[in-house]
Amino acid sequence: MGHSSTRAAMVSRHSTDERNRDRYAAYARRFGTPYGVFATDDGAVVRHHDMAALHALLSGFDLVEERRISAVTMNGHPARAVQLLARKR
Repeated sequence: MGHSSTRAAMVSRHSTDERNRDRYAAYARRFGTPYGVFATDDGAVVRHHDMAALHALLSGFDLVEERRISAVTMNGHPARAVQLLARKR
């Protein structure tokens, strides 16, 4: 397969730390948004997905590799992330 049929994505998983759980819950209550949505201090609205949601989004692809990594957020907080390499069927 050529490179054009392979896609890689790095996305944050749902955070398990209390700070993120609290803001996910607050935004879900306030705006009726799905769990994992929150706004940054500068107004960006973002969403963290859990692994089940990521696998569902990639259901039309073959998962080639999955890797859990440590990362740092834009605000300098430690985070866990996942890298998924998937090939279009």
